[in-house]
Amino acid sequence: MAIDVKMCKYTGGFGSLGAGISNMGSFLLEGAGEVIKDTQGQVIGHAFTHAQVAARQLIAAGLNMGVSMGLSGLGLDPQLSQLAGAFVGGGFLGIGEAGTTFFRSGVQMAMMQGVSEMAVNIGLAPPITSALSVVATTGMGSLENGCKFFQKHRMVSF
Repeated sequence: MAIDVKMCKYTGGFGSLGAGISNMGSFLLEGAGEVIKDTQGQVIGHAFTHAQVAARQLIAAGLNMGVSMGLSGLGLDPQLSQLAGAFVGGGFLGIGEAGTTFFRSGVQMAMMQGVSEMAVNIGLAPPITSALSVVATTGMGSLENGCKFFQKHRMVSF
């Protein structure tokens, strides 16, 4: 028995789904908001809209969870798995962001996760843990800015 192709009208729905999926990459990775310029007036990126930020956070959380659970399932220590998941999820948030990179954003998230893990293991209260995570993340930003200052004034080459 042959199927009449005229009776099957499902392909139109799949076509629009495919078009949406193909636009997902640019939606997640390219900022659609206002232009961000450096101090010299050069464009360094675009701000992400609220919808883009929310979608990126959801994807990052999924990556974090998937990587950490996958590595734990492969037999890696759960704490190391959580650090790796935080690095990958945080790194994703750095892609396309003005002023950061995959590596920098990933290291920041891994540092926050590491400080939290360390604080839980030594029995610190959650508010103290949160404060330490903020200090660690801010310290990384200060370190990077200090390196840029010394490079700019040719005091040190990295």
